[in-house]
Amino acid sequence: MSTQLRQHVHYIQQITTWLNRLAHDIKTFQGFNDLSLNIYAEDFFRDVLNDIWGYNLKNANTSHANTPYIDLVDTDQKVFIQVTAAQSLEKLKHSLKVLKIEGTEGYEVRMLYLIEKPKHRASSLAAIASEFSIGNLQEKLYDKSDLLNDIRQLHVTEVAQLYQTYFQNLKEVPRYTKEETLQMVIEHLIKNYNPDLDFDFDAGLTNVHEKLKLNSIQELPLLYRKILTGLENAHNLDLLNEVDRLKIDALVKEIYAKILVKAIHLKKRQSTSSIEINLNQASISDLHGCAVQIGIEFPKLIKHLFDDLRSKLDHDQINPNAIDSIWTIIAAQFEICEIGRKS
Repeated sequence: MSTQLRQHVHYIQQITTWLNRLAHDIKTFQGFNDLSLNIYAEDFFRDVLNDIWGYNLKNANTSHANTPYIDLVDTDQKVFIQVTAAQSLEKLKHSLKVLKIEGTEGYEVRMLYLIEKPKHRASSLAAIASEFSIGNLQEKLYDKSDLLNDIRQLHVTEVAQLYQTYFQNLKEVPRYTKEETLQMVIEHLIKNYNPDLDFDFDAGLTNVHEKLKLNSIQELPLLYRKILTGLENAHNLDLLNEVDRLKIDALVKEIYAKILVKAIHLKKRQSTSSIEINLNQASISDLHGCAVQIGIEFPKLIKHLFDDLRSKLDHDQINPNAIDSIWTIIAAQFEICEIGRKS
C-alpha cells in the first residue's frame, strides 16, 4: 500500500471516529435536554457540507434570506439544510414548511440527522412527500453514514484537505484535566458575581443514598449516575480558595431557590392546597416544605438547575468535562442538603 493510500485510509478512519463520537455525545447530552452540541454541530456541518457538496451554505437566521423552520440555506443553489437530532415525523414536516413560504419555489430541502436518520414507514414518507410536492423524500434524509459515503467518493487530495481543515485540529484541542475544567467552569460562573458571603457557614452532610431515594432519583438511572459520579469528583471543590467556594455555593443556592419559587407558583395554580408563606422571602427549607405539600417533582428541579448552569457557559466551553463539572457542583450541593428535599 502506497504512503498516499495509507494516509487516505487514516483520514477516513479518523473522520469516521469523530463523527461517531459526536453522534454518541449528542445522544447522551440530549437525555438532559442539553442542546449545546447541536448548536456547535450546525456551524461545523455548515462548513463541512460546503466542501463536500460544493454549496455556499449560511445560517438561515443570519443570512439575508432569514427563514423560519430551517438552519442552513444556499440561496444560489436553492438548497435548505436542517441539522437536527429530532427524528419524529412532526420535526420533518415542520422543517418542510419552509417550502410553503413565498419565494422558496424551486428550493430543495435536505435533512441532516446528527444521530441517525429515522426509519419511517414508506407510506408516511409518501404522504408527506405528496403534501409538499417532493419526489423521493427518502433521498433527502441524510446521516453520518451518508456523509461518509460521499466523503469516500472524493478524490484522495480532497479527503486530505477536508481532514486537515476540519478534523485534524479537533485532535489537537488541549485536553484539560477534570480539576482544571472544574476550576475554569466555576471561574466563569462566578465572574462578576459578588454576593454577601457567610464565612461562618458550616454545611451539614446527609446520607446521600437515602436522600436520592427520598427525591425519587433512584428511579431515574441516568440522573442517579450523574449525581453519584458528581459526588466522586466533589473532592476537587476543596482545591478552590474559600471565597470562590462560597461564591459558587451561593450562586447555585440562589438559582435553585428561583427555580423552586417558579415551580411552586406554577403548581399552585393547579392545586387546591394553600401556601401561606411569602415565597420570595422563604428559606430553602420552607420552599422544600411547600414543594412537598403540592407535589413538586424534585428530579425536574435538578434538571432545570443543570440547564440553567449550563446555559451560562459559552458555546466554546461546552465539552464532556465541563458538563461533568456542572454535575459535580450540583452533587456537592445535593450532599449538603441545599438541593433536594431532606425530609
